[in-house]
Amino acid sequence: MAHIVMGVGTSHTPMLTLGSDEWVHRAADDLKNQKLNQSDGTWISYDALLAKVGPAYADQVTPEALAALGDQCQQALDRLKAEIAAAAPDLILIVGDDQSELFGPENMPVLSVYYGEEVVTHDRWGDDSYPDWARRMGRAYAMDAVYSFPGAPAFALELIEGLVERGIDVSTAARVDDRACSATRRTCSRPRRWTM
Repeated sequence: MAHIVMGVGTSHTPMLTLGSDEWVHRAADDLKNQKLNQSDGTWISYDALLAKVGPAYADQVTPEALAALGDQCQQALDRLKAEIAAAAPDLILIVGDDQSELFGPENMPVLSVYYGEEVVTHDRWGDDSYPDWARRMGRAYAMDAVYSFPGAPAFALELIEGLVERGIDVSTAARVDDRACSATRRTCSRPRRWTM
């Protein structure tokens, strides 16, 4: 039986993978975005949002304010790393949303448990056509090349059984095709083991 020794919640924002001086690149994407997702599930463009609420956060996006926030983010990541190391878990269960990294619109389950021997990432941002900051972001996500992480199939299968026994209709996957390679018709190299 598994024993939970720690629980962590964190954003998966690229702002945690880039220095605050590079956040402007992500902001530029939002300025052009025609489909920003609001908390009520509706979509709005940045221009329409700005017209609706005004520059409410202008004082919070100065270089000095962003640098202070960036320092806080890095301190929090350092603390998280230390606490995980101190807890020394046998495995880490990651719960997250999928933004077309593993699944596509033709097969997007509401809830899926992965039980493969290894998790293979996709080379989404490793291409030289992306700017340096995007490739650095991709590296932090292990998506600048094809990487392999060890899975925990025995635990995952127990989790699946337990969910089904409790009446939860869960999808399962033992392998996910490399969408990035097939979509671009590139030949993807053999996965590299991820190293810190």
